[in-house]
Amino acid sequence: MIYRFDSLDSTNAYIKKHLSTLPDRSVVIADIQTCGRGRSEHSWLSGNPDNLFFSFFIKISTPTAFQFCTLTHFLSLITARVLDTYLQGTSWSVQIKWPNDLMIDGHKIGGILAEASWTERGFIGIVLGIGINLSLSQDEKDRIDQPASDLKSYSQTVIHKETIFLDIVHSFLDKLDLYIKDGFPSIRQAFENRLILQRENCQFYLQDDGSLLML
Repeated sequence: MIYRFDSLDSTNAYIKKHLSTLPDRSVVIADIQTCGRGRSEHSWLSGNPDNLFFSFFIKISTPTAFQFCTLTHFLSLITARVLDTYLQGTSWSVQIKWPNDLMIDGHKIGGILAEASWTERGFIGIVLGIGINLSLSQDEKDRIDQPASDLKSYSQTVIHKETIFLDIVHSFLDKLDLYIKDGFPSIRQAFENRLILQRENCQFYLQDDGSLLML
């Protein structure tokens, strides 16, 4: 079920306020967010309706490290593959900066925020929020406190916001059951091929639970 809004404080916050009524695998999307945020409470510039802001609600009975950590990896990989279709004919591809940033040429174009969800009865599931810069003005880029850009700056094709949104949603949900069954090892090589770290030229190993081991 997809729930659409013109404006929300944040799509993650909406889901967390409605845990008891939203069905499993709900998707909440807003044209703008007034209080968008990323990891470590960093704010996310999300007042431009040309960009994408949406969240998934995945009900899971037990909060294992695998389920919490690697669903973020899985969604990052799904999203990178969808966005890559808009980079055909260029030398660019979407990379994943550990643990959850979507990058092109060293510039952040998106990110994913995973949050555990609890009710009075205990753990109920995971909220996965995603923000993607499809088209930013130069003023918006200048207001971001790190190198940032948008998909439009690298693409040679017309950016279709609704198509990108639905492609990510359908690809993620259609493959989710198989991924939960097979686990992170089923995507480890594909994820590693796109992975970049803050420290360059360092050796690492991705473990079966999706955690990163520096060598």
